[in-house]
Amino acid sequence: MNTKRVGNGSEAWCLAKFVSLGWIVLLPFGDNERYDLVIERGNGFETIQVKTGRLSNGCIQFNAYSSVGRVGNGTFRSYVGEVDLFAVYHDGCVYLVPVQEVTTNKPLLRLEATKNNQRQRVRWAKEYQI
Repeated sequence: MNTKRVGNGSEAWCLAKFVSLGWIVLLPFGDNERYDLVIERGNGFETIQVKTGRLSNGCIQFNAYSSVGRVGNGTFRSYVGEVDLFAVYHDGCVYLVPVQEVTTNKPLLRLEATKNNQRQRVRWAKEYQI
């Protein structure tokens, strides 16, 4: 399956989850905006960039950037200041991560305990799951 179809599937899962929680969901016209969805859950409008998570060493990893161009020759662009939240879809679950909390291009949401029992600077997936 190509990346566009995978992304559409993740977006559909997130949309369904938001609606099931009773949140108002707005869809931008076209696909040229920096955000995929807008939600209203009582705090005003929040822009959402949907990402598909991949399992990697006991963590869900996602790309916190957009790319333009071909692999190897493209440029990467951050979402900081352009969206409010990442909605990360993985294996039937949705995680809402504030963009300002993301400090790397490929953040991790940890599902399993670390092998060295690290506790500081660990972003636990369950804390972001909705």
